[in-house]
Amino acid sequence: MLIVAFSQNGIRWTLPKILTLVFMIVGDTPVSCLFLLYAAFSFVTLEDLEFMNVLTYGGRELGQYPFAVFS
Repeated sequence: MLIVAFSQNGIRWTLPKILTLVFMIVGDTPVSCLFLLYAAFSFVTLEDLEFMNVLTYGGRELGQYPFAVFS
């Protein structure tokens, strides 16, 4: 689907654009996997899974500060 959309939209592909697309896909993969695991565990346990919120939203909070703060 993504390939068809990109082939028909007329974007002039340069190396930085290709690298940006690759990094976006690679960066989104772990986050998407976490949400899929959260959904799968929700069906099995039928309870709220707070540990998944720590991984997803806690990582977002961690990324808002420079790493020197945590050392």
